[in-house]
Amino acid sequence: MNFITSLFKRAPTAESLWNEMAVSRTTKEGKINFPTSEEEQKILEKVEEFVQADPMNFHKFIDGQNGTHTLLTTSLKYQMKSVTEFLLSAGANPNFFSNFKGVQYTSDPEQLMPVRLAIKNHWFDVAKTMMKTADTSLSTRTSLLTLAIQEGADAGLIQALVDKGTPEELSLIITQDHATNFISQAKAAKLLFNKFKNNLGTETPLHQAAKKASFGMVQVFQQNGHPLNPVNGNEGTPLQVATASGHQDTVVTLIGAGANPNVPATNGNTPLHVTKDPEIIQYLIESGANPFIPNAEGNIPFLQMVEDAGKGTHNYDSSFEAIFTSINKELMDIQTQMQKASFSSQLPQNDRVAHAKQILSKTTSEFMADVVSASNDPAFQETWKEMGGSKYGNIVETLGKAAVVLNAFITQGKGVKSPQLQSLVSQMDSLMANIVSNDKFDGIAREVKKTPQAKTMQATLSVLSGVAKAEGMNRVETRIAAHQKIIAG
Repeated sequence: MNFITSLFKRAPTAESLWNEMAVSRTTKEGKINFPTSEEEQKILEKVEEFVQADPMNFHKFIDGQNGTHTLLTTSLKYQMKSVTEFLLSAGANPNFFSNFKGVQYTSDPEQLMPVRLAIKNHWFDVAKTMMKTADTSLSTRTSLLTLAIQEGADAGLIQALVDKGTPEELSLIITQDHATNFISQAKAAKLLFNKFKNNLGTETPLHQAAKKASFGMVQVFQQNGHPLNPVNGNEGTPLQVATASGHQDTVVTLIGAGANPNVPATNGNTPLHVTKDPEIIQYLIESGANPFIPNAEGNIPFLQMVEDAGKGTHNYDSSFEAIFTSINKELMDIQTQMQKASFSSQLPQNDRVAHAKQILSKTTSEFMADVVSASNDPAFQETWKEMGGSKYGNIVETLGKAAVVLNAFITQGKGVKSPQLQSLVSQMDSLMANIVSNDKFDGIAREVKKTPQAKTMQATLSVLSGVAKAEGMNRVETRIAAHQKIIAG
C-alpha cells in the first residue's frame, strides 16, 4: 500500500467491525458461521487498527450506542480466539460487559460476561488469564466455578476460580449433578473445603452431600478430614440425613468411613428413629446402632419396629434375629461372669466363694480398701471384676434391652411369627430369670445402689417383674423384689 492510498484509506468504525464480526456471520435462522483462520486474521488486523486509533474503543459497544457487545464480548461470542488474546494483551477489561456500572438490558447480561464466554468456548487458558483481574462478584446469577465444572475445565482454571471462591459455591458444587465431570467437581470441592473448613456452619458440606446422595463427595470430604458426626439441629448427623432420605449407598459409605450410628440429633433421634427401610435398619444394627435409645419424647426405635411388624407393613425378622442374638450373648456373658469363682490359691476353695459374696455386698471403694489392706491379691480383684462388680453399667444396659424385648413379646403379647425368633425370645427369658435369681445379683444390686444407674435398674427390674409374673415365675418375682429393696434401701 503506497502513501497516497493510505491517506485515503477509510479506518474501521465500530459499525463496520460489528457488521464484519457479527451481522455478516449470522444467518436468518440465528445460526453463527464462525470465521476461518484466514478471515479471522483479517478481522484481527482491523481490530488492532481500531484500538490503536483510540484506546477508548475498548469500552465502546460496537453494536450501537446502547448495545450490549464490546469488542471483547464479540470476539468471544463469535469464537475469534486470536482477537480475544490480542484484546486481553492490549488491556481490555474482562469486567466491562453489558451490565457494567449497573446498566440494565432486557437480555441476561451474564450471558455476555467475558470469563463465562471463554469457559463456554472451552478456552480455559484464556479464562485463566482473565481470572487475574476478573471480578467474580459480577456473576450474580450463576457460579463461574460450577459452570467450569460442567464444561470439564482443567485443574489450572479450577484452582484460579477457587482462589476467588465463596462458601456458597461449595454448596452449589455439592448439590448439583456433575457426574460426567466428577474429577473437576471433586477437585473443586476439596480445594474449597480446605479453604473454608475452619468456618463450617451447622449444615456442613457432609450434610449436603448426604442429602444429595453423593457418596463420591462423601468420600472426598472424609479423606480431607471432615468431621463425620457433626449435628445439625433436628436433622442430626450426615448419617441421619442419609438414612432419613433413604440413600442406602451413602449410608454404607458413611458407616464405612467411621460414622457413629448412635449420635443423636437435638431432639434425641438417632438414624434408627428416622427410617423404616428394613435393609437400612439391618445394616445400621449390624454396624452397632442401638435400637433401644429413646429420643426426647421417649420413643424407642425397637418398639416402632415391633408395631410396624405387627401391622404386617414391614418385615424386620432379620433385624430382630440380630438384636435378640446379640442380647442373648451379652446375657450369657453376664451369667458366666457370675458363675466364676476361681480365686487366688491363697484362699481355700470354700473361703473363696464366701469371700466373694462378702466383697460383692460392699461398694467398690470398700472392696478396694479390703483388697489392699487384707489380701492384696490382684487375682482376686480380677475375679471380682469378672463377676460383674465393676461392670454394673453394662449389666444395667443389657438387662434394660432384655426388659424391653420381653415386655413387648411376653407381657404385652405382641408375638413373633418366626420359630427362630420365638426360640431366641425364650432363651432370653430363661437367661434373664437365671441372672436375677442368682444370689450374687444381691451384690450387683448393692454396687448399683449408689450410682447414677440405680434409677434405671429399678425401672428395669419393675419391667422384668411384670415379665416374671406373666410367665408364672414366682421365685423370680420374689428375687426381683429383694433386689429392688436393696437398691431402694
